[in-house]
Amino acid sequence: MSNPSQPQPQPTAQVTIRRSPRYLRFMGVGAILGLVLALILTMTFEAGLDYTRTQIFGFLALLAVVLFGTLGGIVALVLDRVGSRRASTVEAERVNVHSQQEGDADDAARGTPPTGR
Repeated sequence: MSNPSQPQPQPTAQVTIRRSPRYLRFMGVGAILGLVLALILTMTFEAGLDYTRTQIFGFLALLAVVLFGTLGGIVALVLDRVGSRRASTVEAERVNVHSQQEGDADDAARGTPPTGR
């Protein structure tokens, strides 16, 4: 058995650290911009004989939300590729944050008997 007063060597690993955009947020912002653009375009043009303003807004919104949402996703993808070039590799050490006493306290709080780890 090992002596508990001596620190155990912790395993290390090479990890890559980089920033990554949140794709859904970029696509959401693009969709909102498309919706605003559809509203502006609807108000700037006159309603035709065949369609009402509400129908025109619906058509434009459908097209603009899909188009601008896709463009937002493409922008996020480009930013992700640019950000991956600036990624750095570091050496990380695994740290055990739970002691035996904390584990027993967690088991007692859940109502499970200690396992004798």
